[in-house]
Amino acid sequence: MVNTAIVSIQNLNYFFGEGSLKNQVLYDINLEIKPREFVILTGPSGSGKSTLLSLVGCLRSVGDGSLKILGQELNDASNEQRIQMRRNFGYITQSSNLLGFLKAWQNVQMSLELQPHLSRRELYDRSVAILEAVGLGDRINYYPDNLSGGQRQRVAIASALVSQPKLVLADEPTAALDKVSGRNAVALMQRLAKEQGSAILMVTHDNRILDLADRIINVEDGKLGFALNQEISLALPGFDETLLEKAETQPLVLTYSPGEVLVRQGDIADRFYILLEGNVEIFQENPNQPPQFLRRLGRGDYFGEVGLLQGGKRTATVQAAIDSEAKVVVVEKELFQLMINESELTSTDIARRLHQRVMTSRLTQVLPNLDLSQIEEAVAQVEILRYGPNSNIVQAGDRAQRFYLIAKGRVEILTSDTKDEETRSYILSTGGYFGEKELVTGQPYTLTARVMQDSEAEVMVLPGQVFLRLIRSSQTSQTEVATAVRDRLMSSESVPKSEPVSYQLDGTFKPNIADSLLNLDPTILAQAKTNPTIKTYDAGETIVQQGDTATEFYMILMGTVEVWQEFSDRPSQFLRQIRSGEYFSELGLLQGGTRTATVRAIASEGVAVMVISEDLFRLLLSHSQLTYTDVAYRLQEGIITNYMLASLPNLNLAEIAEVATHVKVRRYGANSTIVQQGDLADAFYLVAEGQAECFTQGSKLQKTLQVGDYFGASESIDRQEYPFTVCTSSDTKVEMLILDRESFYKLLVESKASPEEVAEVLKHRLIGSQSE
Repeated sequence: MVNTAIVSIQNLNYFFGEGSLKNQVLYDINLEIKPREFVILTGPSGSGKSTLLSLVGCLRSVGDGSLKILGQELNDASNEQRIQMRRNFGYITQSSNLLGFLKAWQNVQMSLELQPHLSRRELYDRSVAILEAVGLGDRINYYPDNLSGGQRQRVAIASALVSQPKLVLADEPTAALDKVSGRNAVALMQRLAKEQGSAILMVTHDNRILDLADRIINVEDGKLGFALNQEISLALPGFDETLLEKAETQPLVLTYSPGEVLVRQGDIADRFYILLEGNVEIFQENPNQPPQFLRRLGRGDYFGEVGLLQGGKRTATVQAAIDSEAKVVVVEKELFQLMINESELTSTDIARRLHQRVMTSRLTQVLPNLDLSQIEEAVAQVEILRYGPNSNIVQAGDRAQRFYLIAKGRVEILTSDTKDEETRSYILSTGGYFGEKELVTGQPYTLTARVMQDSEAEVMVLPGQVFLRLIRSSQTSQTEVATAVRDRLMSSESVPKSEPVSYQLDGTFKPNIADSLLNLDPTILAQAKTNPTIKTYDAGETIVQQGDTATEFYMILMGTVEVWQEFSDRPSQFLRQIRSGEYFSELGLLQGGTRTATVRAIASEGVAVMVISEDLFRLLLSHSQLTYTDVAYRLQEGIITNYMLASLPNLNLAEIAEVATHVKVRRYGANSTIVQQGDLADAFYLVAEGQAECFTQGSKLQKTLQVGDYFGASESIDRQEYPFTVCTSSDTKVEMLILDRESFYKLLVESKASPEEVAEVLKHRLIGSQSE
């Protein structure tokens, strides 16, 4: 096989000085960098990073070991050979090194002067084109002094890339830039380099850009190693790097051969994995069937977290791809839980991040002609819309713009005669879909889709242009694509395609469990030690009492229940209604603890529920496609929304749901600054866990902020600077709920309340939602 590496280093050593003053600074370096690869070197000052960069950049001679650039050996290369090799490089440093007396395009053109085959016009055109590519097309005639720091660095990037070098060498390119400018500059450099087929080798101390790299290599005492702290920090935001020093167990780096199994379906879940190099593939194994491919993961991806959070056995097999080795960081269960507790990655964050992964993998299976980026693009644009009874989803005569897939509920399809009288043609339930034919033909809808009067509906919606792009790219018909979307997003082969079986009080419940726990193997119930039971409750009777221990999961068979929050010092507060076909109490079982609300039958009618024990619930969950991730993702928005609805009556549900998605959870370690005096107030902060200290000018302690305390309400609305500094103490950690200024302002305007009133609602409701 031909070696396609741009940089290939083997057993490289480097020394400074001679004789008794000879000092070794690099030890047995082995490294390969391929086209389009972005490699970052990290490590403490004096570790040898810049020395290695200068050797690769042909600024120093190589005497011990092998260094090949573009296949040419540079050990003992002459000065002239190194000069010629440098013409294949682009250089970027922390200072832009622009000539102040030259305009932007002239500075860029300087990098092309050694291209003798280009005319003056071609030199100018290329310089202008690359400046336009970096977003400076309107500043080609500006001198460096008239450009901002970020703009000057973009000119430097343009200069480095205009000659389309094979290798870009960057030494602390973001050191003089703020967070936003630095990240934008590196992202731009990465994109342009990959488009040109160039590789990037960068030295940096800037942890804010590490996630952009394809590979992170740590240099310490002249030796290369994996940057474990940085890799873990990318997977677990807010990870305290000193934690590993305190931990009893340490992460391991393991290498797996092509095709070797890392995780076997059915194994006990006891480890968390972060992929450092190579690729792994995930397969679902089914009796008497070939393994079913689900997804391919690359560097920076992680797996195994759902099994650890949920408990139980692995539900899929993970193996190294057959075309590459796989290097992974392996974290034992106890250390993983410790790292989760010490990071900003909450259960909700995991759910949010993995939701797209779940959906993507299901599309990948049956549209093999699509590459992963096309599938991810489609999945990212899927919306979930909810409709009440008798609501029209589409109206006959409307322009066809979307593909609709019923995720839950029942929808009747109606046609109209010449007298505009509607006739029901058929009923669609979970897994049914419509709109695909009209999208292909470009004709208006010839039917009306309406939610049944005794049902609510949850519908997954894919934009029409995305659906048509899937058809073109996958080279299949609209029916095949529609079926693929249905089968993989809904696992509809295991749920009824016609009207659901009516709920009976004689134990006929398996189809209904299968509807809620996707792809459930019905034989699982036969294996269970306990069976579900069906209970009936009179009108107004309590099913779950706030404060009780969470031990059971409930599915509503008939009727409606209400959820109430009870207080010792004021009347109970209504939160929401839950109807037939829905379920409750799953979050208490997943997270453990006591019930945080009371659930009772509505006052006007009784209710029938299916009661599932905790052990059976976990068994069912582990044998279905409804993972902890799916449950948490579905509930996350509803939790925050429900707690805000009652106290801001001027807001409608859509407005609250939109704002709720902007609430973020952030954890701060000891001695961390949350806001700095003089910073522009841009968010509302609420203490959810721990305590923080508020200091005024002169470092005078103004107050200690406890759980439920907040700040930033009036300052962010008035666009003031913070008149104080808020930080954590040396012996405590804090969890903050944060709502950005725009979302807080929207609540303020729409609710017609004061900043303090909105803040108080957020205080009482968001703190409650986190405990839920």
